[in-house]
Amino acid sequence: MASWFTITLDTSPPTAEIFLPNISSPESVETITVVGNENLDIRHEFYAIDSANVRHDFTFTLQEDKRTFIGQVPFNQFSEGMVKFFFIIYDDVLNRSMLYVKNVALGENIGVSSDVLLSDSTLVTLELTDIGMELILLDE
Repeated sequence: MASWFTITLDTSPPTAEIFLPNISSPESVETITVVGNENLDIRHEFYAIDSANVRHDFTFTLQEDKRTFIGQVPFNQFSEGMVKFFFIIYDDVLNRSMLYVKNVALGENIGVSSDVLLSDSTLVTLELTDIGMELILLDE
């Protein structure tokens, strides 16, 4: 009597969502969260390259849920300008994810300004900066 069995191998890489601000100031210490779609191994490659082309390596903590890495990053170590963050994670059978890249604009008074028409007669300017949102009412 012949017998047989099937082996199924996990060869698919993990995917991730990265949570970090788009803009920040040099005085900030930001919490960065990386969430995988499956259980992850403790191995990871997290680093940033600042506007002076200096690489900064980080070690984040894998949480008890085995899907989330969390780390605190002090932004005073970066040169002002664009900072690129790079993330690679591994699942629990060591499949490697793609390279994830996120940009953060770093500097004082970096923000976005936009005029918004609230009604036929009220025009406001919204300024979104690294310290909050400011509402400016303009006289007609």
